[in-house]
Amino acid sequence: MPYSVKELKTNFKELGSINEKQEKRVRHLETTTIILVVAYIFFQAIIFFSVSQRPTISCQHWWIPFCLSFLIAFIFAITFQRFVTKWERTQYHYDMNFMERELIHHRIVSLQRSNGSSSDQQPTILKCDKVKVYQRYAFIYLVSIALLAYTILILKACRSNLCRNK
Repeated sequence: MPYSVKELKTNFKELGSINEKQEKRVRHLETTTIILVVAYIFFQAIIFFSVSQRPTISCQHWWIPFCLSFLIAFIFAITFQRFVTKWERTQYHYDMNFMERELIHHRIVSLQRSNGSSSDQQPTILKCDKVKVYQRYAFIYLVSIALLAYTILILKACRSNLCRNK
């Protein structure tokens, strides 16, 4: 069903409004995830430094800081996964709406040209930016792997620092 230029312009404006809201949501989720990661690193560092600096816990009770560290890691992993999933899904919908908005813009320009209107706007060929999508996934996986390595290091340190003299 062909749309008129007026209908397309209305849809273009509506998608622009939706994209602004989605962009704010994406930025909020990114910021929240970064704050979550920093808080996780901070709490694990506190446990590490409390165990490594003159520990008052004997080697027999190495499991206490280990379990505390593991509990924090477990809670963080669930929360981190939830936020990353929301961020990725919201970013995907933002990208799709952005492409749909560009497609509508392309249709408006094409209709204006076919109706004989002079328009300075050039239609562009739309391309999915696969590089950005792959960069996003690479970033998520690299951060996840780094956090997993950090967690393993902290968990090993909980036992080895308490029992290093034994």
